[in-house]
Amino acid sequence: MDKSDYLLFIYIHSNNVYFIDFRPHDEDYIFAQKELLQIIHDEWPLVIKSSYSNSKIKLEINIDKPEEIDNLRKNNINIIHKLGDDIYISKGGGLTTSGKALFAITESDKLYFMTQKAESWITTEIDNIKQDLKNLYSFNNKPEFKLELGETNFIIKEINTDHIVKIVNP
Repeated sequence: MDKSDYLLFIYIHSNNVYFIDFRPHDEDYIFAQKELLQIIHDEWPLVIKSSYSNSKIKLEINIDKPEEIDNLRKNNINIIHKLGDDIYISKGGGLTTSGKALFAITESDKLYFMTQKAESWITTEIDNIKQDLKNLYSFNNKPEFKLELGETNFIIKEINTDHIVKIVNP
C-alpha cells in the first residue's frame, strides 16, 4: 500500500477523539514535533492532566528541537517535556531501554502473576470443584476443564456442561 501524502494527528481520551493537526507525511521528524503536544496543552489541558505535574520541578535541559527528540526516541530514551509551568511525562510510563512500552510490560507481568496464583488456587481446589460438579450434574464423563480470562480475573469452564467456576482471590 502506498503511504498517504498527509497524516492526521489525533488524541483519544475516554470516549472522545481530539483532532490535533493535519501534516505532510514527508515532514522532517514528523513524529518528534513538540508543537503537537503544545496544541493539546493549549486547547484541551484537562485531557492530559494525568500526564503532567505542575510541581516546581526544575529541568536543567528542556529538549525542544525535533531532531533531538527524534534521536532520543530512536534510542528508547524517555523525554520529560516542559510547557509553561507544566512538566509532561510519557503516558503509561514511556518506553523501556529495550524499546518495549513500559505499560505493556507491566500489564504482561500482572497477567503472569495472576496466572501463577490461579494455578495455585486450582491445584488446591480441584477436588472440591469436581465434587461440586458431580453434585450439580449427573454425568458419567470425567470432567474436562479449560482456563479462560474473564472480565477481571480467570475462570474455569467445564467443557461438557459449560459450568463456570470463578477463581476466588488468586
